Amino acid sequence: MTTPRPTHPTSSTSGPNSAASNGPTAPVRRVLTDDDLRAIHAAASAATSPAQLLRDTLAALGSAVRPPTGRGSDASGDDSTGDADPSAPSVNLSGYAIPISQWNAIFNMITGRAGLWGLAAEIGLDLATNLLPASYDDPDPRLVLPALTDLRPTEHHLRLTHSAIEAIAECRAHLWRLSSHYHPASPAYRQAADSWNELLTVLLTGYPDARVTGYGNLGLLVESAGGTAWALTYRPKARRCTTSGCHAVIDDDATAHAPRPDAPVLDHHHVPSYPVDGPAPGQWTVIY
Repeated sequence: MTTPRPTHPTSSTSGPNSAASNGPTAPVRRVLTDDDLRAIHAAASAATSPAQLLRDTLAALGSAVRPPTGRGSDASGDDSTGDADPSAPSVNLSGYAIPISQWNAIFNMITGRAGLWGLAAEIGLDLATNLLPASYDDPDPRLVLPALTDLRPTEHHLRLTHSAIEAIAECRAHLWRLSSHYHPASPAYRQAADSWNELLTVLLTGYPDARVTGYGNLGLLVESAGGTAWALTYRPKARRCTTSGCHAVIDDDATAHAPRPDAPVLDHHHVPSYPVDGPAPGQWTVIY
């Protein structure tokens, strides 16, 4: 799965799911066997709902990392949920850590299967921040993962409304205006183009069955099948006076004003950081 960010950690030195090698509360390290990984893969393959996917794969992972003596010697204590929803994951894996290569393989198994219901991003975030054990650098560089079937859906569908199609066309037109006005190699064009390409890739690869509509000026609203939503929106740079000592912000109608009450604005002919009659440099960002 590919996602904007924070989908899962790739380092053993930082992040909520990384494990340090020292300290009194360091997680118990486990290296999974090929059979362990195949059992988790089988659980993911057999899942017919998101709830079953999480419940069964995490149960298989819990069986792999827990000591054979059972719950009494579990590093994280009692992992039951009592009267909680029986469809919810019930295994507490916070007391364990597994090699980062195996962590990534399990993450990709589960999110790949979750893509069947359009929930790869939502489930991936929950896995990375709450459900999976910590990770650490592989103890043996020769550690090889078994060959496992890719569980991602074979087809990926997006629903684009007319407003989304029009918004995409306008975004491309804005990039063309930036390129023509400032030059294709200029920072003004490159920053905008790079941000557009990155976020469009996230949309196309990480959100199957999402519905996309136009959102404001040069933006898109993405609503996933799981009910979450995020927007891709363009943030133009403020047009500022470039004269030393003058902090004026210059509007599209060429009027100038102070960005804050204590900012000095000189009484002179303001020199804008980009032309009033030119396209506004900026970049696309995500808002939730």
